[in-house]
Parts: sequence; structure tokens; C-alpha cells
Amino acid sequence: MAILKLIGETGPPLSFNADPGANLLDVLTRNGIEIYAPCGGNGTCGKCRIRTRNQGIVLACQHTITGDEEIILPSALEASILEFQHNHTFKYPVNPGECTQLSESPYGVAIDIGTTTIVLYFFDFSRESLVYISSILNPQQKYGADVISRINHCIQDAGGLATLHSELIRAINHQIRRFLSEHGLEEKDIVKVTFTGNTTMLHFLLKEDARSIAFAPYQPGFTQEQHRTGAELELASHNHAFIKVLPSISGYVGADIVAGLAALKPEDQIKTYLFIDLGTNGELALVTPDRHLCCATAAGPAFEAANISCGMAAVKGAISGYTEKGYQTIADVPPLGLCGSGLMDVISVLLDAGSISPTGELEQDFVIAPAADSGSGEAIRLTPADVRELQLAKAAVAAGISILLKSAGIDAASVDAVYLAGGFGNYIKKESAIRTGLLDQSFFEKIFPIGNASGTGALVALKSADFDSRVNSVLEQMQYIELSSDPDFITEYAMNMSF
Repeated sequence: MAILKLIGETGPPLSFNADPGANLLDVLTRNGIEIYAPCGGNGTCGKCRIRTRNQGIVLACQHTITGDEEIILPSALEASILEFQHNHTFKYPVNPGECTQLSESPYGVAIDIGTTTIVLYFFDFSRESLVYISSILNPQQKYGADVISRINHCIQDAGGLATLHSELIRAINHQIRRFLSEHGLEEKDIVKVTFTGNTTMLHFLLKEDARSIAFAPYQPGFTQEQHRTGAELELASHNHAFIKVLPSISGYVGADIVAGLAALKPEDQIKTYLFIDLGTNGELALVTPDRHLCCATAAGPAFEAANISCGMAAVKGAISGYTEKGYQTIADVPPLGLCGSGLMDVISVLLDAGSISPTGELEQDFVIAPAADSGSGEAIRLTPADVRELQLAKAAVAAGISILLKSAGIDAASVDAVYLAGGFGNYIKKESAIRTGLLDQSFFEKIFPIGNASGTGALVALKSADFDSRVNSVLEQMQYIELSSDPDFITEYAMNMSF
């Protein structure tokens, strides 16, 4: 008999017995634990994600209990994001193409390569089922927190591009081989792989020169959809596996935005909306009945806390929420650092308390978690320099939104919805986003976190070739605005600096 320990958002942990070999979703349901699974546990939607202490993220409907386990239940916010994402994603019949004929047990992998995090979605084409999700930190971080730092590494080191490419392939192959080993499969069973990510990451993936992206006019080596074979990319897959890299729009508006926009299905009454993906680069899109506009802001890595003194990615142990009563960490463990959403919350609380001035001055370090309470044994602090990092980043994003609205000839009140994508969008409180000046006050009731929209788009592209028409529609309608050459950007940036 196995013992399951459940840790929820509130209340004491729960424990109950389960038979080894039992399905986790079934066990949770029988014990009155409600898990969002709109496909009925068939493995087709991927929404019953659960964190376990030992194995990371698993799909409850696909997970077999083998022994004692500690389960972290999704928060109410996470559950609502998964439900919203499911209800607002275009659905297509599974139609991956002729590649499924390469194996008797064909599988595919959808991969979203972020500057900070890489997420892999493993799909069983025979059962039409999402089987496993894996999330890892991008190993390129040792060469720089943002894309410019990594491009500079390629400029300064003749072997830099080859190194960054190898880091990606090695990390991805490790995750694929681990999955294959755990499921009794072989590399030849991976017959299709789709990739999304920002434009620079996709250049590194394909070992293409990205140096031109760092210099005006910021032209990438390619933006079109790219095709390779498994052998050409040296992936842990069938040699003839179909590798699809989704298209980008510009050097700083990548396939992550294209995939996310193409997969998003707003409600019929939503006619004008903003799509915002905030990470180490701020990518923004405005869709109106008449025009589709996009831009990118040089926000720096503040939203992913890369340049924050106690910053870390939005992973286990990160302080993801903060109020005057204290902090909340991802996976409910002792804090190890501060991620972007936690940073926003702390600054918002200190603004309300008067500890941070409207112009951004913080007189001394603020201790968020004392050394005795942290998981590292060191105090977690907010410094004046941290405040400045966020101030610069939020001003750039707010200015970018203003330029999009001006270009479309509308004001903020005309926007019907604001969709926040990415890990930062998962955890950010709209109150903090508005208090810090990142988003306009009129957006308050219109903000909807949609999770990893890029990964969702990569998965839809993996499952169905029919998705191509949606992607092409986004590309054909979208107009890119280069903010560095817009005469109003500097003025808007300066006007949005204050909190």
C-alpha cells in the first residue's frame, strides 16, 4: 500500500492510502479531490497537470502510482488558467501527416524554447494522447541572461554559436531519452518534433548566425518556417523524423508569439485585444477588427528576475506572490529566491506602504524572507537596484502598449481583453501590474492569464497540419512596428517611468 501526501494552497496536508499501480487521477477523484480534466482523463487535453516532489510535472490521468508520493495540488489560480486555456484554444483533429508511418509506435514532441526555460510536450499519436510534460532551465543561461548577452558571446568567441547550439541539443536529447527510457520506447519512435521560441533561440537551435539581430536594422537570418530531419538536427529521434520550426515575424517577435496568437480563440464578443508575453523580451500584439499590430520592447530580463539580486526563474522554491502578510512560494517549499511575479508584488506592497517613492527610490534593502526562513540559509532581499530594473522594464512595456494603441487610433478603454502569456503571466497579480504602472487601470477587469501560449501553439502544430492555415493567417495580417525608430517611443518611455 502506498501513501499519498497532498499539499494544497490552503489548509493542512492530507494523506491517504492508494494501491500501487493505480491511476493518480482516479485515486484523487475517489477521495474527493477535484482536478480539472476536461477530456475525461483520456490524455488529450493536458490540463490535469500535477507537481510531484520526485518526478516534477506529471499528467494525473497518465500517471501510475508506484509507491509513496508527495503531491502538490494546483492552486485555484493555476486551475483557472488551465480551464481558460482549454476553452480558448482552437481545436483540430489529430492529423500530424505521413510521418506517423515511420514507426509502429509513433510519438511526437512539441518544444517551446524560452530564453530561461524549455518546455517539452510528449504526444502519443496512436492513442491521440498527451503523455508527459517536461520543463527544464535553458542551459545557455551560463552564457548570459538575455539574448543580447548570448549573441555577444557568439561575437566574442568564434566557437560560441556551436557551443550554444550544442547546449540546446544536449539538453533536449537528455529529456527525450529519459522519456523514452521510462516508457519503453526507442529513438526511432519519435517521428515529429515542432519548435517554437523567440527568433534568437531558434537561430541557435538551427546553428544559424544570429549576430545581425543585435544591430540595427535587427534583421534575422530567417523568419520563415524551417524544416529539418531528425538526423540533420542530431535529435534523439528517427533519422527521418519531421522537424518543424514555426515561423517568426521579426528579429524580436518570434515564433512564440506567432504560435500563441494562432492558437488563441477569443470569445466572440472580444473584438479588440492585447496579447502580451513578458519574459527576457517583452513581445506585444494588438488585434483590432481593422488592424493587427505587434512590437517588441527591450525590457531586459527583469520580468524573469535574471538581473535581480535574489532573482530566480519561476520554478520550485521561487517566491511567486507577496502581500503585507507574507510570501507564497511555488510548490510551497522554503523560499530560494524571487521570481518576476513575486518581484512585482513586493514592489507593489512597498509602494502602497510609502517605502518606495513614486520615482522609484528605496532607501535601503528590504528583507523579504530572513535567512532563518529561507531554503538557502541566506536572507532574500529587495535592493534599490532591483527596483530600478523593474522600473525600466515596466516603462518599456507600457510605452510599447501606448505606441500600439496610438498606431491603431484607439485608447486603452477600447481594449476588450488583455491576454497575459508565459510563466510571468501565470502568476502575476493584476493588482500589482496596475499598481506598478505596467498595465493601464482600465484593463483591470479585462486581464486573463493564458499560461504558456507558445507551448500550446507548438502542441497544436505537432498534432495537426491543419493548424498551418491559422499560422499563415497571423503572418499575413500582422504589421510589425520597430519601436527604436518610432518618434514617440522615447517620450512615452519617459512618461511611464514613474510608479
